[in-house]
Amino acid sequence: MKNRLIQIAREKSIDLLARNSTKDGFLAATAGARANNPAVHYNWIFGRDASICVLGAVASEERKLISLARATLITLAKRQSKLGQIPNALSEEKRRVEYYFMASVDGTLWWLIALMFYHRYSGDERLLPRLKSKVKKAIAWLLYQTGGETNLLEQAGASDWADLMPRSGHVLYSNVLWYAVQELYDIKEAKITQNGIESIFSPFTPLKNKQFIRDNFLYARLRKNMRARMEKVDYLLSYVQAFSWGRHCDVYANVLAIIFNLVRERRARKIINYIIKKKANKFYPVQVMFPPIERQEEEWDEIMLHQGRNKPYCYHNGGIWPFVGGFWVIALAKAGLKRQAEKELERLARANKINNWEFNEWFNGETGEPSGMPGQSWNA
Repeated sequence: MKNRLIQIAREKSIDLLARNSTKDGFLAATAGARANNPAVHYNWIFGRDASICVLGAVASEERKLISLARATLITLAKRQSKLGQIPNALSEEKRRVEYYFMASVDGTLWWLIALMFYHRYSGDERLLPRLKSKVKKAIAWLLYQTGGETNLLEQAGASDWADLMPRSGHVLYSNVLWYAVQELYDIKEAKITQNGIESIFSPFTPLKNKQFIRDNFLYARLRKNMRARMEKVDYLLSYVQAFSWGRHCDVYANVLAIIFNLVRERRARKIINYIIKKKANKFYPVQVMFPPIERQEEEWDEIMLHQGRNKPYCYHNGGIWPFVGGFWVIALAKAGLKRQAEKELERLARANKINNWEFNEWFNGETGEPSGMPGQSWNA
């Protein structure tokens, strides 16, 4: 691809990742007064953020970044809990580790995905065998987060990256990553997870394999209840509980479902068409939730207004997150929409270029205004 803006964006991204790092790995953002605030810890290594940075570092083929990717994976493994959880965040300098409220689940998931990606594409095949015992513990810990015979992860509130959003129970985002982990590590129960996701996150889709519903009477009843109480949608629901579910489109999770082959080609196109039709990529790629949850709706929870972050079109409630835009570009390419992917990649570069390549954390989904912490590593 010969596009000068994208080439510059690549160079700026490599530079930012190198600057936003220590010998222990990738920090969440550029160090500074705001990032160093102990209330936010953006100058720490975050399990999910840093693992996503590993993907970009390996893909860059830059030797320095690949070395930092290796250090990141080792640091996170070193601070694994006794039961196998990868930390939510840590600071080797301060010798502090946080696992966050209610056992934050996605740091462990992303670490496993990043480690296998590193193993396959970095040229270093020694690290994965070295961390074999850590992998085994991490997968065991995740298995204990599943309930019954469904092999679907269960979580409380504030247990993943969208920490102030009102979702718990079976959450699509976490279960898509869980399916990906099982496929990458050749865990035979992956098919059970896939059947579960198809059965309850997509209640109107004819089931290709009905075994999950046959084996789980309560979920069969839940699926029937959902079909009776809601309008048909083409995307996967954001979360499912015993008597309620998220009707809004978790764009991020649906995009990951496309990338990790959880939805078939026809469904992938329908999800992409919905995102484009609703203009969830209106300013930059892409809003992470659409439509945003409004205050008068059943799904609204006052915790969303903690620190004023989750007003409609803000933060995780319909905010635009450039790093998610990167996954959106990958999903478009995977769906065969190469020209659209190239256009969106250029728009993503323009988002990161705002304020002289500030790599802003997120943008307002209604106005396009930049917001949040500057110098975000995973945007690079």
